[in-house]
Amino acid sequence: SCGWFGERDYKAQMKILRELEHYNIPVVLNDIGYAYQYGNGVVKKNIRLAILWFNKAVAEGSVFAMNNLAHIYLLGPEKYMDIDKGLLFAFRAADYDDEQAQNLLGLCYRFGLGLDEDYEKAFQYFNKAVKRGAGGCAEYNLSRCYALGKGTAVDLKKAEKYMRLAKKHGYKTMDER
Repeated sequence: SCGWFGERDYKAQMKILRELEHYNIPVVLNDIGYAYQYGNGVVKKNIRLAILWFNKAVAEGSVFAMNNLAHIYLLGPEKYMDIDKGLLFAFRAADYDDEQAQNLLGLCYRFGLGLDEDYEKAFQYFNKAVKRGAGGCAEYNLSRCYALGKGTAVDLKKAEKYMRLAKKHGYKTMDER
């Protein structure tokens, strides 16, 4: 499905995932949830079913599914938003060093989403996320902290360094989109 060997073949992917689903393999359950979260041409987008499959994956220990649920509950469609559940899953995934959950918690602290606004904690989470390899979005967030002195001292050299890394990793600012 990733297209590593040519065209993406979602039909083949879903066939394989459906054959494996009864083994309760966490990555399989998570991938089925992901297919429903975004719709992949074979299954239609269905957030309710995505949540169901992510919960099955979490029950089997999937940290990725914890992070996926955190994103749905914190940033997803309003119908499914539940800040308390989102934070619970984000903190659980971050405790397992999931870099995307760490970046998400940084955003929650930065903007006061379900938590008290706390720039120092936001900076700490963005920094952890970058060190774990979260990619462009976390690098951009860390760059902004250094540029604006939010949660840390202003350091324009570091701000520029992380902004360059963010762009190298595909992050585009609002002006560039």
